[in-house]
Amino acid sequence: MLENLFADSSFKNKNILILGAARSGTHALASKIQQYDITLCYLGEGGMHQDKKEPWKDFEQFTNCNPRKLGHVVQRYSKIFAVHQAEQIKHSSLIVEIRRRNKVKQFASWMYFQQLGSIYNFQHNGQDYIPPKSITVSLNNIEDFITDQLLDKSFCPDYTFYYEDLDFNNSRIKKNHYVYPIEQIFSNLDFVEQWLSEWKYND
Repeated sequence: MLENLFADSSFKNKNILILGAARSGTHALASKIQQYDITLCYLGEGGMHQDKKEPWKDFEQFTNCNPRKLGHVVQRYSKIFAVHQAEQIKHSSLIVEIRRRNKVKQFASWMYFQQLGSIYNFQHNGQDYIPPKSITVSLNNIEDFITDQLLDKSFCPDYTFYYEDLDFNNSRIKKNHYVYPIEQIFSNLDFVEQWLSEWKYND
């Protein structure tokens, strides 16, 4: 399916903008696309409100395709900036959504990196920064996490990819590796599984 995206972007002369919640693989997917199509101008993560005074201007670049561009958006505030321009963006860009089927593992990774203070872009190669059973979560944590998942649908994506289906072996950014199954980070894993193990995207 990635091949279809590459062909579509090239044939229609369109940018590629990737949407995903934190810990869904947006950076890795952007790396893989950039590696495949070197003609795309890579702009990195857009709308990072903590770094820029006018983060919404990042998305104005996706309203034209000269040159064709590649970028991704992860943070909730960034998506709120971008959604106001969604119609204009879609004229010149293909919107790509990346999801994870296993919401328990994604939520565990989400909470893990929140604890580290580096939720959006961090490469983890097996270091044991946080011990198992060290995080107890509430329903508010889970609801906050799910809100991020649902916001992406506001953009009516052209393509949807699943993290579990993608091969990142040859990309610059790899899938994270942990020294223990990441879901074991929770002291109340049964509670997390009760709310998330049967969670499905509502298409």
